Amino acid sequence: MDQLIERRDRLVGGLVDEIRTQVTAPALARAASVVLGLDTATISVASPTGPYLAGANGPLGQDIEDLQHRLGDGPTLTALEEGRTVVALDGTGFRRWRVFGPEAAAKGITALFSFPLRPRRDTPSALSLYSTRAEQFDDGRIGDVLLVADLIAEALINPSPDQLPERLGQVGDDRSAVHHATGILVARQGLSPARALSSIRSRAASTHSTVAEVAAQIISRGDLS
Repeated sequence: MDQLIERRDRLVGGLVDEIRTQVTAPALARAASVVLGLDTATISVASPTGPYLAGANGPLGQDIEDLQHRLGDGPTLTALEEGRTVVALDGTGFRRWRVFGPEAAAKGITALFSFPLRPRRDTPSALSLYSTRAEQFDDGRIGDVLLVADLIAEALINPSPDQLPERLGQVGDDRSAVHHATGILVARQGLSPARALSSIRSRAASTHSTVAEVAAQIISRGDLS
């Protein structure tokens, strides 16, 4: 668990350092990309006239979101419209998007994550993360991505920088073990993040345990057995 605490502290501290006093969509997208070591991150927001890009880290993020808006197809739109987390860790996962998938692969995208967020008065928004490298998303890295998405959502709920380190630290304390356990189930059993979290909660209910206790057991054993 010491290693998990170190990972959590590194992610929280890295985000706070990157964001500083600019709790804006562009700053948060940049911070997420930097602390996770991914090529780009974006934040998109739904509106009555259609989704718009609120922030992107670099031209690749702008390009990949423009592509989705033009095609009406892709992970950010899925996260916004269906309110669910989308994960594709290899080329086979891109097949769900008949149009966007091949074009994203042609741009070199090898893995992606899109998370629905609700930062202001329940206005749907989404954090999307993209990688162009053939890197291995093991349970630890997936857990890191899930935790950073939660931290970004927390930062957007109240964009005041005054209490940001304290608020992000509390989120990290409460959820890092659960996200790491979720990452184990996603990486090793091929579950979606939603299905993995549901399995953890179901095991907690059936064994009269807390979710945190079940998460600790998964981290210790490496699975849900």
